Amino acid sequence: MTHNASLRTMVLWRVLPAAAALLILIWLSVKHLATETMEVQVRDSLLTRANQVAETIDLRLLTLVETVRGLSQNTLVANGLVDAAERANYLPTFLQSLRLPGGTDYRIALLDSLGRTICANKKGHQSLAGFEWFRDTMAGKPHVRASQKGLRIAYPVLYSGVPGGVLLVEYSRQDLARLVSIHSPEVEFIVMENDNTTIFSSHDIFKQTFDTRVPGWLWEMALLQDFPNLLVVCIQEETRAFAVLSKLDNFLMAAMVLNLGALFLGIILSAFLATRPLGRFIEKIDAIHQTRDLSVRIPAQDFKSLELSYMAEAFNGLMGRITEFQDHLQKLVSERTAELEASEVRKRTILETVLSGIITIDAGRCIDTFNPAAEKLFGYTASEVKGRSVTLLMPPDIAAHHDGYMDRYKETGKGRIIGVGGREVTGRRKDGTDFPLELAVADMGQDQYVGVLTDITERKLREDDLKEARDAAEAANKIKMEFLAMMSHELKTPLAVMDNLFQEFGSIRMFGGAKDLDRLIADLDTEMKSEFGNANEKLLAEVEELSKEGLDAARRLLAVIQDTLDFSRIEAGKLHIEVSDLHLEARIEKAVREIRPLADTKGLDIVTRVAPLTVTADPHRFSQVMANLLSNAVKFTEQGRLTVTADADAGMAKISVRDTGCGIPPQKFSAVFSAFEQVDMSATRKHGGTGLGMPISRKLVKQMGGNIYFESEVGKGSVFSFTLPLADDDESDVKGDENGKRSHPHFDS
Repeated sequence: MTHNASLRTMVLWRVLPAAAALLILIWLSVKHLATETMEVQVRDSLLTRANQVAETIDLRLLTLVETVRGLSQNTLVANGLVDAAERANYLPTFLQSLRLPGGTDYRIALLDSLGRTICANKKGHQSLAGFEWFRDTMAGKPHVRASQKGLRIAYPVLYSGVPGGVLLVEYSRQDLARLVSIHSPEVEFIVMENDNTTIFSSHDIFKQTFDTRVPGWLWEMALLQDFPNLLVVCIQEETRAFAVLSKLDNFLMAAMVLNLGALFLGIILSAFLATRPLGRFIEKIDAIHQTRDLSVRIPAQDFKSLELSYMAEAFNGLMGRITEFQDHLQKLVSERTAELEASEVRKRTILETVLSGIITIDAGRCIDTFNPAAEKLFGYTASEVKGRSVTLLMPPDIAAHHDGYMDRYKETGKGRIIGVGGREVTGRRKDGTDFPLELAVADMGQDQYVGVLTDITERKLREDDLKEARDAAEAANKIKMEFLAMMSHELKTPLAVMDNLFQEFGSIRMFGGAKDLDRLIADLDTEMKSEFGNANEKLLAEVEELSKEGLDAARRLLAVIQDTLDFSRIEAGKLHIEVSDLHLEARIEKAVREIRPLADTKGLDIVTRVAPLTVTADPHRFSQVMANLLSNAVKFTEQGRLTVTADADAGMAKISVRDTGCGIPPQKFSAVFSAFEQVDMSATRKHGGTGLGMPISRKLVKQMGGNIYFESEVGKGSVFSFTLPLADDDESDVKGDENGKRSHPHFDS
C-alpha cells in the first residue's frame, strides 16, 4: 500500500503540473498566433487604405495642376501680358470668377517676366524675380510645391511660343488641408511632408507632427506617386483594431479553465486505477535492490496486465544484459590494471636508464619525478628533492624570475623555454657549483611539466676551443691579407720600373748611342762597314729579344701578383663589385682586339657573333673574365680558330668562347675551377700561370649575378660560357643607386 500511495502521489504531482503547463502553453500559443495574424491583417488593411488615399489625394492635386496648366494656355491670360486694355477690362473679372477645386482662400496671379504682379485676385508680393522657382518657371520648367505652408503652382505663360510671364496659384495651408482631407469612421489619416511635418490630420494628437513613438496606435504609410515629398499615414487605435481579439481571448481563457478542471479529475481517476498493479511491480524491483542480487528475475505470469507482463520480461532481459556487462567490465578492469602496471614498469625502467636527466614538476611547481641521471647531474638523491621547489636546482638570479616566467606562460601561452625546444640554461649542483645545461620543457597539461636536461659542459669547452681556433684563423687571414697587400705594393713598384726599362730597351735603336754607332759604322770602309754592321744588328736584335722576354716575364709576374691578390680578396669577402649597363658588342670587341696579337703569333683566327645586348656588370671585372677565357683559349689551341658568341637566353645574356684546342679529359673537370690547380701541370710549365684565373672568373661571374660552366671533348676543343643579367630583365635583383650604378654585395665564399 505504501508503494501504491507513493506512486499515486508521484503521478499526481508530476503529471498534473505538466498537463496544466501544456494547456497554458497551448493557450498562450493560440493567443500569440491569433494576435500576430490579427496584427498582420490590420496592418495589411491599413496599408491598403493608405495606398487608396494616396492615389485619391494624388489625383486631386494632379487635377488642380492640370487646371492651372490649362489656364496658363488660355488666350485671355496670354493676351493679358501685352494687351493693357484687355488686361484692365476682362482679366480681373476672369480671375475673380474662377473656382478652383478645394479652395476658398487661394490666390491666383499673372506675373510678368520681371516677377511683378500684372493682375491678381488678391494682393501679394511686389516682385518674385529673386525666387529660384520663378527663374525656373521662366526657363520653361513648371513649378509645383506642396508643404506645411501651403501649395504653390506656377506655369509659364507663352506668348509667341516664348515664356512671357508666369501664372501663379497659391493655396494657403487651410485650403491645402481641405483639398487633401479624408475622413473615415474606422481609421484616421495624416498627410505630411517627409520630415514628419503634418499638413492635414483627422486626429488632434497629430496636428503638428507625426511621432511613431506615441503608444497605442498602429500605422502604415504610402508615398504620393507624383508628389514624392508628401506621405499619407493611415493610423488606428490598437483597442479598436484588436476588439475582436479581446473577445477571442476571453473565450480561450474560459475554455482553458474548463479543460484544466476536466484534466485534473481525469488524472486523479487514472492514477487510482493504474497504480495498483504497478505498485506490486515496483515492490518486486525494490526487493531486488535491497538484496543486490542481479540474478533474481520477476515472473511475468504474476501480472494479469499485458503491459506489466511485457515490462517484467523487458526488465528480466535488461538485468541479464547488466549481468553480462558487469562481467565484461570486470574483465576490462583487470586487463587495464595489468597494462598500467606493465606501463609503470616500462616508464620506471626508461627513467632509470636514460642518459638525460628527467624532472617533472606538479601544479605547485615542486619536483615530483627525479630520475637517476638527474641525481648524477645535480648531486641530489630523489628523496632529497621530491616535494621541494624546482628553483632548488637554479642559481639565485634565475630562480628569482622563475615564478614570473611560469605565470606569464599560463596567462599568454607563450614561454621562453616551454614548448620552444632545446635552450641553454645554467643549473646549480648540490655543492653550489654552476654548470651549463640544455633544457627542453613540455607542458603535460593540468599545470604539470616535464623537463629533459643534458650536461653540455664538454660541448661548451669544445665551442670555446673552436672559437679560439676561428679567432686565430681570422687573425692569420688578416696577417696574410696585410702581407699580400704589402708584398703587392713592394713588388709592383720595382716591376713597374722593370716594365718601363724593358720597354725602353725594346726601343734601343732609338737610343742616341745606337744612332752614333750607326753613323760611325757608316764612315768605315766597305769591308769593315759590313762586318761591324752585321755585328751591331745582331747585338740590337738580341737586346730587343731579351727586352721582350723580360717585359713578358715582368708582366706575367705582375698578373700572378694581381691574381693572387684578387683571389685573397674574394676569399676574404672584401672584393667590391660596381655594376653598370654594358654594351656587349663594344666590350667583347675590345677584349678580342687585345688578345688578337697573341692569336696571330700562333696563326689562329678569331670569329665573333655578338647580339646587340646590354647587360649589368662591372666593366673592369667583365674585361678580366673575358681576358682569362680568351687567353686560355689561345694558350691551349695550336691550330684552328676561336669563336666568341653572345645571345639572350632565358632572360640572361650568354657569352661563350669556343676553341679547337686539345680539350679537357672528364676526370680533370673538377680541377678546372679549383684554385692553384691545372688540368695538365706540363701546361703550366709550357704556358705559365698560377691556376687562379678560372676560380677568380667563376667567383666574379657569380658576384655579378651570373653563372659560368663549360663543355669539353678531348681532341676537339672546349666551350666556356657564362651568363649575366640583361639590363632590362625584370627578374634581376640588382638595384641602382643615384648615379645609375648598381652594387652587388661582397661575395662570401
